[in-house]
Order: sequence, then C-alpha cells, then structure tokens
Amino acid sequence: MEAIMAKSALVNVNKKIAKAVVGGYKAVEGAVVGGYKTVERTVVDGYEAVEDAFVDRFLTEDGESVADAKARLRRSQPHGASADGRDAPDDNQPKH
Repeated sequence: MEAIMAKSALVNVNKKIAKAVVGGYKAVEGAVVGGYKTVERTVVDGYEAVEDAFVDRFLTEDGESVADAKARLRRSQPHGASADGRDAPDDNQPKH
C-alpha cells in the first residue's frame, strides 16, 4: 500500500514539475517572439518611411501622391523584374 501511495505522490510531483516547465517555456517563448516581432515591425516601419520619403522627393510627378507614384512605378516594371531593374531569380536556380 505504501508503494502505491509513494508512486501516486511521485506522479503528482512529476505533473507539477511538468506544468511549471511548460509554463516557463511558454513565458520565454512569448517574450522572445514578442521581442522579435517588435524589432521586425520597427525595421519594416523605418524602411517604409525611408522608401516613402525617397519616392516623394525623387519619383513623384507634379501633384501625384506617394501611393500613386508607387502604383505607377509598379505598373511600369516588366513582369518578373524587380524594382532595381534586375530580373527576378528563376525558381529553378539555386538560391545563394
């Protein structure tokens, strides 16, 4: 009988430990993912601000908005070409 009670106590302690470990992991995971998303959003927002400023300063035509200029520039690109004029990579080519 004592062996069953001891085994039951070990099982309960094991469950508590597992719950604490999973909770700790989820907390760390949430902090890391949240931090990454914050950094990513900051970088993307910064890039978009620089891009908009460049388009506004150098690529808009008289009275044209930045959004209109971007749309016009996208339409003027040949299919498959990137914005810098280089062809888009072929899907069958190895990526470097």
